Amino acid sequence: MPRIQDNNFVTFNDGVLDLCKVKDRTIIETKQKGLRFGNQTVGVVRFWEAKVASSNIDRVVSILPVDEISQKAMCIIKGIQYKIKQIQIKYDKKPVCMFLSLEENSIAYKDARSTEIVNE
Repeated sequence: MPRIQDNNFVTFNDGVLDLCKVKDRTIIETKQKGLRFGNQTVGVVRFWEAKVASSNIDRVVSILPVDEISQKAMCIIKGIQYKIKQIQIKYDKKPVCMFLSLEENSIAYKDARSTEIVNE
């Protein structure tokens, strides 16, 4: 007997990302580090609607809900900087999650976060 597939179930096993605060084209602070994400399909409608608005959607990722996230934040995945173009809370998914529509940043922002190592 074939298994029933649950299309509403979302996994977060495709990698980790960092959400960073940006000011004047400079990354100044890491708001959330090491958030697990799952890749989602960039649909045809989403892709073309972004093109009409003179924008690109390079990737869509799902994450667990995060407080204090906005489109002003920068998302970094494997060293690549992405602007958050849209945030959608998906209540119909299991578990409830957020879909982030991301556009690769064409001009890399300066990273001014502290790289000091604190000895304990």
